[in-house]
Amino acid sequence: MAGWADAAGLAVVDQWISPFGPWHDNVGVFRHRGFDPALAQLTPDLTVVFDNELQNSWPLDLPVEIEHGEGVEWKYDFLQRLIGQLAPEFYFEIGVFEGASLRLAPCRALGIDPEPVLTAPLAENHHISRTTSDDFFTLTDGPATMPTIDLAYIDGMHLAEFVLKDFMNVERSCGAHSVVLIDDIYPAHPLQAERRRQSQYWTGDVWKIIPILRGARPDLILMPINTEPTGTLVIIGTDPTNNELWPRYDVLADWILNNMKDVHPDILDRDRCFDPHDPIISRVMGMLRHSRQFATSDPEYSRVILDRIRHLVNGSKPRRVAP
Repeated sequence: MAGWADAAGLAVVDQWISPFGPWHDNVGVFRHRGFDPALAQLTPDLTVVFDNELQNSWPLDLPVEIEHGEGVEWKYDFLQRLIGQLAPEFYFEIGVFEGASLRLAPCRALGIDPEPVLTAPLAENHHISRTTSDDFFTLTDGPATMPTIDLAYIDGMHLAEFVLKDFMNVERSCGAHSVVLIDDIYPAHPLQAERRRQSQYWTGDVWKIIPILRGARPDLILMPINTEPTGTLVIIGTDPTNNELWPRYDVLADWILNNMKDVHPDILDRDRCFDPHDPIISRVMGMLRHSRQFATSDPEYSRVILDRIRHLVNGSKPRRVAP
């Protein structure tokens, strides 16, 4: 790296090896040798970063068949009930925005968002790290100092490779009893699933996380939930010692970008998803809540509970729930 810098008349500011395999890119940051260090103290203009059309603008004249969501219960109502059933001691989320989901947690809670736009004050037990999720997990000591995550909610960048990376990082702070939720898995129209935002209702290609995890991590228990407006994926069976995704990340990201193009009809139709009021959800959350009490003293008990949950979930789809 230093030799390349010298040949180009540059100086190496920093370098590191990407933890994502199988290529483990060597990443470097350079500056011109005549760079004035005083310039580094200037506050950068982040307007372009946080006010670009990818996330914050869209056509205003789209027909209703494009601009709509679906589902049988508002996502935050489902989240609130899930929190009551699971009774987490530590709640973690990526993508705070206005703080609506973070404020639902009665326990200690931490949200990650570089530019939150809170509409109301947070409680004393709620905190925000004003960083990107990548920076939080790689440049801060937050992951090493926070307790085990009981419930996580991922609602950050609506691009599948970011969601996959967020899940991988979050899982390292989870336990066998933990639950991870991923928002925006169900676009209601193909235009909503475009990687470049073209509608107000925008899921991006987050839906790809379902087939990716089903193929690469069959040990996980996936429960897609029919929440409004864009669905919620419940993930159970997290294992912080499992590294199956890390050496395959580059290949999976390439597959996401270059091979998974059109939204599968099963995604648009929300095929084989769970009704958010399905009693199996409360039963599963109760089992995990009970398992958490023995997570440290008896790890084998947690594995037994997960096997029971897997059998219960796999044998219950599809189900109809009376209104």
